[in-house]
Amino acid sequence: MPRSSSYSDDSSGDSSDEDEDATLKAMRAAARAKALRAKFEEWENTQDAKEQMKQMMLTDENGDSIETASNLKAKFEALKLLEEAEQQPKPPIAAAERKKFVPKRFKVFA
Repeated sequence: MPRSSSYSDDSSGDSSDEDEDATLKAMRAAARAKALRAKFEEWENTQDAKEQMKQMMLTDENGDSIETASNLKAKFEALKLLEEAEQQPKPPIAAAERKKFVPKRFKVFA
C-alpha cells in the first residue's frame, strides 16, 4: 500500500505521535479517576456503604475483632502496669494475719 506524502520516514514524526498517545492516555486516566472518585463519593453517602464500613471496622476478613491502635496501646499499658506490680516486693505478712492450717475433724457416727 503506498504511503501518502503527509507521513515522513524520519523518527521525529513518530515521537510526536507517541507524545500525543501518552498525553491522550494521561487525559483518559485522569478523566476515569475523576469519574470513579465521583462514583465513590456518591456511594459513600448511601446506607449500604455506611453499614459495610461499620462491619469492616468491627471485624477482619476472618471474622476476628480488629485490634485498633488505641486497643493495642491500652493492652500494652495494662501489661506494663501488671509487670511493674509483680516486680514490686510484697510486704511481709504479720504472724497474726497468717492463717494456720487446721485440718477438719471427721464426724464419727455411732
